[in-house]
Amino acid sequence: MNWRTTLMLTLLAALGAGAWWLNGFMENQGWVVVENQKWVIAGTGWETLKYAWPVAVIGVLIGGGIFYVILGYLYLTATEADHENEIARINAQKALSDDKAEKAQIRADNSIKSDREALRAQERQLMEREERFKRLEAEAVKRVQVAEERVKEAEKTAAKANTKKQRAEGAMARLRSKPR
Repeated sequence: MNWRTTLMLTLLAALGAGAWWLNGFMENQGWVVVENQKWVIAGTGWETLKYAWPVAVIGVLIGGGIFYVILGYLYLTATEADHENEIARINAQKALSDDKAEKAQIRADNSIKSDREALRAQERQLMEREERFKRLEAEAVKRVQVAEERVKEAEKTAAKANTKKQRAEGAMARLRSKPR
């Protein structure tokens, strides 16, 4: 419950208590007038207001003015206190929200950090595989070159052997064709 509501409820209670007190007070009051040099009771209780209305009006104006000033001051004070309470509540909510946002940011930063580390590890693995593949490729190129060189040597050797064979066959054919 805010302070303004409390003030209004207190005001209603005070007005009720004041009316109850005033009713009890007015029952014991009376108004007398002088007629023929004698005091005559003109009215008692609330009836006295018929005769004392100027005094009642002045009392209501003065008392009402004072009451209005005091009520205005109290209402402004209560409004200010309500606003301060609302500001404090909003600040507490903001602090809680800021704390939650900070924690969420930390979690997000940690998640990004771990994702980056995982990506770096994958990148390192990929680079290692690429280097391994390059080494294997270079080794394969060397083996192909060695194999091509061996093939060339084998072809040369086969060509020499074939030439020797042809020479030998030619020599054999000449020897066979010679009469004996």
